[in-house]
Amino acid sequence: MVNLSTGRCLDIRDGDLEQGNDVVTAPCSGSATQRWRFDTYLGVLRSAADDDFCLDSRGATDRGVGIWTCDSVHSDNGDNLRFSVGPDGTIRPDIAIETAVTPDGRHGVALRPLDGERDQRWRAGTR
Repeated sequence: MVNLSTGRCLDIRDGDLEQGNDVVTAPCSGSATQRWRFDTYLGVLRSAADDDFCLDSRGATDRGVGIWTCDSVHSDNGDNLRFSVGPDGTIRPDIAIETAVTPDGRHGVALRPLDGERDQRWRAGTR
């Protein structure tokens, strides 16, 4: 997923596939940790590096974005893993649909109020 404003890719910090690790933006390299697949059945974004891990909203809008095991989607906190991907490229968490995944200016990503700007829009790809 490439951000339309920064040209950077959605990535897993240091390529470390550990539950709770941060999702960041990084220069696009084509690595598996920069590839994501939207599972329309469950409403989750799965990592191509290990599809047991999904994008995680962490249950709040002030905690950044991370990864968590996808099978948790069936637990009490499963909504933390559910996202909607809009036709405009916005990635919005089901727990706070009025927000979108947005680069935070320090190579991290945050959930910021939806404003329709390019920094909240992503496109498929790794370049």
